Amino acid sequence: MSETKWTLHGKEFANCNCSYGCPCQFNALPTYGNCSAVVGIQIEQGHHGNTSLDGLKVAGIFRYPGAVHQGNGEALPIVDKRANAAQREALLRIMSGQDTKPGATMFQVFFSMLTKVHDPVFAEIGRGWTKTFGPIAYELTDSYGQFAELHLCQDGIVN
Repeated sequence: MSETKWTLHGKEFANCNCSYGCPCQFNALPTYGNCSAVVGIQIEQGHHGNTSLDGLKVAGIFRYPGAVHQGNGEALPIVDKRANAAQREALLRIMSGQDTKPGATMFQVFFSMLTKVHDPVFAEIGRGWTKTFGPIAYELTDSYGQFAELHLCQDGIVN
């Protein structure tokens, strides 16, 4: 982990193929034996070192043959096209866990396939529909969805 300090404060929506109360959030096995998820975040305020991340959006499309904590998954990071080169690099470093304490955020977990999953802050359970195209294509119909307000930094959740 680098010494770069960062924060993200914003809204998240996650949609996965599990039933309500996604078992993966509690290190349990997925409802249907595998995990497919889409996560999107709208950053209200944030920075990575001296680089502002205010107003940007990131997302990720994920697919695992089993539970997230068992690894062997695929991930496709998506960065706001409005991001400049420094912002894009900063967001990819955060999402990939390069500048994050091991196991401290969902980015570290999803991209590194670690065995620890953190529960989101101020979560509301919902349901969602997602259809993706490209290298990780699938369709989630009336499946688990979660809205959350995030306030994260390189060490995990900001209280």
